[in-house]
Amino acid sequence: MHKQPEYSSGFTLTELMISLAIAGMVAGIAIPSFTEIIASN
Repeated sequence: MHKQPEYSSGFTLTELMISLAIAGMVAGIAIPSFTEIIASN
């Protein structure tokens, strides 16, 4: 039987969900600002 290593190189589901939540918040802040910049040009 092989023992699982304590740390594997993949992401856990929790890490993936946190990353997606942060990316969503950044996009929610950045997209309205970006559209205003495009509209003002």
